[in-house]
Amino acid sequence: MALEVKRKAELSLVAILSGALPDLSFYPAKGGDDDGGTSLPQPPFGAIWIQDAEKTMPNEKTYLLSGTVVWVSRMVQAGLDVTDHSESVRQIYDVLLNTDPGNDTIHSLMIHGIDIVTVNEFTDDERHAYGDTISFVMGVSETD
Repeated sequence: MALEVKRKAELSLVAILSGALPDLSFYPAKGGDDDGGTSLPQPPFGAIWIQDAEKTMPNEKTYLLSGTVVWVSRMVQAGLDVTDHSESVRQIYDVLLNTDPGNDTIHSLMIHGIDIVTVNEFTDDERHAYGDTISFVMGVSETD
């Protein structure tokens, strides 16, 4: 089912990014973790959202996923703390760009590859936050 593969991919990317960047916090789009629960993140944090899962082979559990990593930071009183924010976004970009194909046995996924599509920035003056989005496509197969 497409909903399940989307959640598995979000959790897998949370694990990949958290493992590569242990000083940064990442969450799946609907929060929680492998065991469920909820998340109440405070900036700076990253959220991984898989918007679409397109089945690519009729008799196989192989999908082309479209997703986004959103990195959110808080504006500081004296101005934007863009140096730390930009460095975090660059590190996230590099991890996604250099993620090798492989098997994620915890989430029952085979990751075939990730291709970054766009990087955009945004600001939210009302919430005193700003961020970047890194959109990507990702090929996966379910292994269960």
